[in-house]
Amino acid sequence: MSYSFELFNMYKEQKNYSQDKQAIMDIPKLNKGALYEIKKEKRCFTAEQALFIADQLDLNKQEVIVNLGIEKSKSEEEKSVYEEL
Repeated sequence: MSYSFELFNMYKEQKNYSQDKQAIMDIPKLNKGALYEIKKEKRCFTAEQALFIADQLDLNKQEVIVNLGIEKSKSEEEKSVYEEL
């Protein structure tokens, strides 16, 4: 499961939403198609979306951005740099 989808599920659970569409309406610039691609690990949340969720769930914003960077990494070298932060 991708980090973005984990964040989505944490948000949905925290808000006691039973349907994805309820959370989709809250998260900035998210639509059903984008969520489908996130579930398939073809897409990640934007920094704006991830920070919105971090604010709502009172998560450490730096950790969220680093984990999002790891998810978006295209190379092992890039990934290892994020993991060292």
